[in-house]
Amino acid sequence: MLISLVKRSFAVAAGVVALSAPLVVATPATASATSTSTSASTSTSTSASSAVAVAAKPRTNKLHSMGKLPDLGCRAARVEDMDSAVRHLKSIGDCLNRAWGKLFKASGKKFMAAAVKPATSRTKTPCGTLDQKQWVLYCVGGGKASIHLFVDEEDLEYESGLVVGFDLAATYGYHVQEITEIWRTYPEPKGKKAAAEWSRRYELQAQCLGGVFFGSARKTLPVSESAWRQLREEMGYSGDDYWGGDTYGKSKSIRYWMDKGFRSGSPKACNTWKAPSAQVARG
Repeated sequence: MLISLVKRSFAVAAGVVALSAPLVVATPATASATSTSTSASTSTSTSASSAVAVAAKPRTNKLHSMGKLPDLGCRAARVEDMDSAVRHLKSIGDCLNRAWGKLFKASGKKFMAAAVKPATSRTKTPCGTLDQKQWVLYCVGGGKASIHLFVDEEDLEYESGLVVGFDLAATYGYHVQEITEIWRTYPEPKGKKAAAEWSRRYELQAQCLGGVFFGSARKTLPVSESAWRQLREEMGYSGDDYWGGDTYGKSKSIRYWMDKGFRSGSPKACNTWKAPSAQVARG
């Protein structure tokens, strides 16, 4: 699998500094079949053998039958500088692996952890080069998975610890979709318009899964109600209606799915594949 998301620029609206689009995800050459690339927008291509429309026939995925993500008392480091940002991401990464691993085990599902590897300088990874442009890479192949994040001092002037942490949690959502083989349950359809909607469902489900983790850990991270509202506002500015394109989802959709995951605490709430088109709309 190869997913590659290139960082969208910061936007300032109504006095709020907003983080860009999600992260970069990628896979070694030995990996199987999914590719996503984002610049001003995100485009996704999957080499699934049977390319059919998402709504062609009823489908189910084991992800949508799981219960609530457990609250494991996860705590994050205070983000004040580069070193503390690295500690923060490693702490969040450990929590993500433990929480999702426990849920998969309780559901009787096979789980594979993803190693979280923050870097503070340009770094080569098994699936590409990590830098200021491609600032998150998700690599999966050969029975291993890793998430590589570029920590930039300039960005830390604008991003809160919650924003940095949510970026990681949403990227982990790609990993959850990969190990549950969501792309096999819902293969990418033919046709530009249908494929764009497929991509939005995929992207918005990752945002929802990020919300699930934050909702489960809200008491100890901690995530107050006011902090969550601000985070949703900031993340919404990465929508297609701000950056163009039609493969990521509009701001309203991003905020809706983030909140749906946060309030429920369960991946059951994140089934974007069953949602009406209006809830996964482009800008």
